[in-house]
Amino acid sequence: MVDAEGALVTGAQEGDREALGERALVARAQQGDADAFGALVDLHAARVYRLAYRFCWDHDDADDIAQETFVRAFKYLRKFRPGSDFGPWLCRIAVNRCLSHWARRERTTAAESRAALPLRRCDDPETHAETSATSSRVREELGRLSKRQRAAIVLFELEGWSVDETAQIMGCSPGTVKRHLHRARAALRERLLDVLADASGERC
Repeated sequence: MVDAEGALVTGAQEGDREALGERALVARAQQGDADAFGALVDLHAARVYRLAYRFCWDHDDADDIAQETFVRAFKYLRKFRPGSDFGPWLCRIAVNRCLSHWARRERTTAAESRAALPLRRCDDPETHAETSATSSRVREELGRLSKRQRAAIVLFELEGWSVDETAQIMGCSPGTVKRHLHRARAALRERLLDVLADASGERC
């Protein structure tokens, strides 16, 4: 990529420019600029919604969580430290909203999550049924993890945050994140042995 003066811009430089632009938006939003906060919402809305959906597997609930996240972010924006990364700070609010939502759901119902994992299109009804059943099983087992283990899996494995970033978002140490990931993976492997065996057999 080249800039307005024709100079070559590397990916790292482009990332730095985006970060500087975001920090300028945060600074303006902290001064009460509603348009700047709206621009921040536009930048992060998709990621916040995706994170919420991967935690609750329900589109309506994900919408509610995302809205709550941005309302909270606006309310506490003045407490955000200038120079810090806005993305992890916002995702920490989103994770806390997810955990609160999950706690409310556990208190009100023992039913399994209603929404299915996104599936690839399949013309074979039998194969589609098998894939749907497998997705439902994986979703069910994810739901059986502890809230903190599930948060670690969603942030690290599905959202692609690093261990350090996941720790920052969850408000714990990197070592604690690694323990959550290790225990979650072990639990999923044990509970999904039959699914893994079927998948291995299909590849043979």
